[in-house]
Amino acid sequence: MSKQDLNSHCGTGRVGKEIELRHTKNNGTPVCDVSVAMNVGFGERQTTVWTRLTVWGKQAEFLAEYVSKGDLLAWTGAQYRVEGFQGSDGEEKKVHYFELNQGSQINSVGGKKDRTEEDFGGDGPAEPAQPANDPTDDW
Repeated sequence: MSKQDLNSHCGTGRVGKEIELRHTKNNGTPVCDVSVAMNVGFGERQTTVWTRLTVWGKQAEFLAEYVSKGDLLAWTGAQYRVEGFQGSDGEEKKVHYFELNQGSQINSVGGKKDRTEEDFGGDGPAEPAQPANDPTDDW
């Protein structure tokens, strides 16, 4: 069993803001950070948890081209990470995020209008709800 087998996550969430693709300085590898709102619990106990997906390579390029704010994403094989930082209010905070690289999968349910159903193998885009109040702006 590899280390990745012990730290593997699957989840779904809605994109909180437009995705910006960037490239590493050393070798130009594409990478993007995606702010995602995940619903946890159900009924009156349901709440929204914000997290970040760090996506590498061709998957990052794909997301930047086809995915917009409010779209629903589903991912598997992501590695869970936690980083500490000081927020704008001066308090210590922790960022929980998931890193997707080789061996990880990510799919979109509802994307930019110019794509076709065949791009994702689904029945076409669903009408997404728009998440609000994205706290990841402090990151």
